[in-house]
Amino acid sequence: MNELGAPSPFSPGCTDPDLVTLFKGWAYLSSAPHGDFSGQRLQGFFAAGTCFVDLYRLSVNGRTPRCTFGGPVSSERWSGVFIIPGSAREGDLPAGSIPIGALDLTVLRSIDDGWTETLTLENHSDRERNVELVLEWNCPLSDPQAQEQRKLARTSPGRGLPARVTWKGGDPTFHYRKVFGRRRRTPTTEFRALYGRGAPKDGDAVERSLEVRLSANGSRAKVSTRSRTRVQLRRRMAAREAWTIRLDFAPRANGRPVTVGSGRSASPEATRIRTGSGLVNAILERAAADLDALSLPELGSPDGVPPGLNAGVPRYVGVFGRDILTAGWQASLRSSRYNEDALARVALYRGVRQDEWRDEEPDRILHERRANPNAELGRSNRELYYGDVAATPFWVVTLASAYNWNGSRDFLRRQAPTLDACVRWIRRKLREGNGFVYYESRSSEPNRNQGWKDSGDAIVDARGRVHVPPLAVAEVQGYCFLALLSAAELALTLGRGKDARELYREAMELRRRFNAAFWLPREKFFALALDGEGRRIDGIGSNAGHCLGCGIVERDKAAPVARRLLADDLFSGWGIRTLSQHNPAYDPFSYHRGSVWPVENATISAGLRLCGFDDEAARVIQAQFSAAACFPALRLPEVLSGHARSDERPLPGLYPEANLLQAWSVSSIFFYLWVLLGLRPFAPLRMLLLKPMLPEWLPWVEVDDLRVGDAVVSLAFQRTARGGVRWKVLEKKGRLLILEQPLELAGAGLGRRLRDAFRSVI
Repeated sequence: MNELGAPSPFSPGCTDPDLVTLFKGWAYLSSAPHGDFSGQRLQGFFAAGTCFVDLYRLSVNGRTPRCTFGGPVSSERWSGVFIIPGSAREGDLPAGSIPIGALDLTVLRSIDDGWTETLTLENHSDRERNVELVLEWNCPLSDPQAQEQRKLARTSPGRGLPARVTWKGGDPTFHYRKVFGRRRRTPTTEFRALYGRGAPKDGDAVERSLEVRLSANGSRAKVSTRSRTRVQLRRRMAAREAWTIRLDFAPRANGRPVTVGSGRSASPEATRIRTGSGLVNAILERAAADLDALSLPELGSPDGVPPGLNAGVPRYVGVFGRDILTAGWQASLRSSRYNEDALARVALYRGVRQDEWRDEEPDRILHERRANPNAELGRSNRELYYGDVAATPFWVVTLASAYNWNGSRDFLRRQAPTLDACVRWIRRKLREGNGFVYYESRSSEPNRNQGWKDSGDAIVDARGRVHVPPLAVAEVQGYCFLALLSAAELALTLGRGKDARELYREAMELRRRFNAAFWLPREKFFALALDGEGRRIDGIGSNAGHCLGCGIVERDKAAPVARRLLADDLFSGWGIRTLSQHNPAYDPFSYHRGSVWPVENATISAGLRLCGFDDEAARVIQAQFSAAACFPALRLPEVLSGHARSDERPLPGLYPEANLLQAWSVSSIFFYLWVLLGLRPFAPLRMLLLKPMLPEWLPWVEVDDLRVGDAVVSLAFQRTARGGVRWKVLEKKGRLLILEQPLELAGAGLGRRLRDAFRSVI
C-alpha cells in the first residue's frame, strides 16, 4: 500500500494491457505490446481519421523475433529489444567449442510528421552470418469510423491497396492512393475561412495517400506487392557488425501532408507544483507530460489557429468542444494558455445556420470535429457536428474563468462576439423550452442524448426505464445559470451595465424555476431530467453534483444532496457513480449507468468545497488519486467501472472501451490541487483569494510561478499538527493582493459570490 492507501502500480504499460499506443496531433499508432499488429480492433497506424496501415510484422531468417523488453519511451516514441530465436549457441557445449553470440534486433519507433521505424540488427558473434530480413505491411486506406458504424470489428487486416514502386539508389519507395469520392456538403463559412483560398468546397475530391520510403543501407531489396507489400532484404553481416534499416511512412490528406506536430506548448509559462507526497508528484508529472502531448494543431496547419487539446486517444482524436473547454478550464492552475487556446479554437467552428443533418444552429458551439474521409464526403455528419447542449453555456463559463486568470481586456474584447452569440443561443433555448434548455436531435440519431451523459441509455427513472429526447437534464440548467451570471460579470467589465442587470435577473429566475421543478421532496435530491411534458425523471445519479458546482442549488437543499452523493449507493470508494447502485438499470461496466468518471468527480469535488463540505470533497479527491495510483502509467483513465472498493476488491475496475488517454481526465489531476488549495483568482482586481485544505496524505504543497494577470507568485502551504494549513508567499513579481478568505457557506458556491458582488455594484 502507498500513502494513499491504494496498491502500487503492478506492471508497466498503459491502461489497456492489449495495446501500446503512440500519438501526436492527428496521428496515432496502436500495436500489441511487442510492437507488431495484425488487424485486430483498434490496432494500426491512423492519421486524419484514416487507417493507413492495419498490418505490420517482420521476421529474421524465417523466425519471429522475441521481445525481451519493450515499452513507450514517451507519448510519441516506443522501443523494443528482440532476440532472434535459434541465433545463439550457449550453455553445455563440448570442450573446445566456441559459443556463438546472439543476433539481436532493436526497434525505435516514433510518431512525428508520420511514422518512422528504425531497425538495428546486430551480429554479436565473431564470424560472418547470412541474414534475411522480411518486412510485411498492408495499406487499406479505410475509414475506421465507417467500419465501426457498420459494426465491422476487424479481426484480420482489411484488403490492402496495390503499391506503385519507384527506385532510387537501390532503395524502393511505395506509393498508395485512394479517392473516396467528392464532397457533397460545404462546411460553415467560418470553417472554410480557416483555409483561405484552399478552403474545401463541394465537388472537391476526398483522397488519402501514403508514401513509404525504405532505406536499406546498401542492401538489395526484393519486393512483392501482389496482396500485401512484402520486402525481402538479404545481407552478409560481418562479425560484430550492426545493420540499420529505416522505414518512413508519410501520410497525406487531400494532397497535403498530415502535420501531426504538437503545435504551441504551454510548458514555457507553466506553473510548477511540488508536494510532500512522492506518489502525487509522479502523478502530476505524468499528467503534465500528457497534457503537452495532447496538443492538437488544425489539420492542414492554417496560420494563426491555436492548437487546443486532443479529446482522447485512440477513440476521440479531434476537436471536441465540451471536452477541450473542460480540460482547458481544469488545467488553468498549470497554465491559462490551455483555457485561452480552447476558447479560441472552439469559437472558430461556431454554428452559423440551421442544418438539421449536423444539428447545427446559429450561435451553437461545436460538439465534435473529425477528419474521417466519410465525414468530409458528407456521408457522416462528424466533420462538424453540433449535437451537444453543454458546450455553449460552458464556453461562457470558461471565458469568465480565463479572464479571471489573465485579466486581459484585449483578450476579452476579441472573444466578445462569441460571448454574445452564446448568450443569444441560451436565451433562445430557454424561450423554446418554456424556461428550461431542452435538447432533441434532428439528425439521423433522434434518440441521441446531448447532455454530458450522451449515451442513448443514460437517462433512466427510478424503475430503470430509459427516457429519450426531448429532455431537459439537470446539469445543463446549472451550466446555463452559471453562464448567465458569468456573462453578467463580463458585461459589467465591457461597460454594458443594462445587459448585466438583465442577465443577472434571468439567472435568478432560472435558479428559482430549477429548484421548484427538479426537486424530489421524498428523496431530497434532484431529478436527472424533465421529460417533454415537464415531468420529473426520478433516477438518482451524479448530475446533481454538477448543480452544486454551478451554484444553482438553493441553500437548504445543498446538505441533503451532498450527503446522498457520498452515500454507499453512489460513492464507490474510487469516486461517485453516474447512477445509484439501487437503480434496476445499474451496471458497473456501463458508460453512464453506474460507472465513475474522473472529469465528473472533479466538478463534484469543487461543488462540495464551494458549498462548505470540505470532508466530503477530500474523500472524493483521495479516492481519485488512489485510483490513479493503481494504474500502470499513473493515469486516470476515461471511465472507471462502478465496483465498490473493499478488501476483497483492492483494485478499481475499468470500463471495457475506456480510452487510453482522455484530456479531461488528465486535466482533472491539476483541478483537484486547485480545489484543495481553494484558489480564486481575480486578475482584473490584481487579487488572489485562497482557502487551503490539506489532507493527511498531502502534508505540504509548493506552487511556483503561478500567473495571475501580469503578476507571478510562488506559494508554500503546510499542514499543521491540528489539521489546519499555514501558507506563505515565497516570491512575488508584480502587483497582487493575496488574501485568505473562507469559501461560501452551504448552498452559496460561485453563484452566491457573484450575486454578492452584484449587490455592491448594481
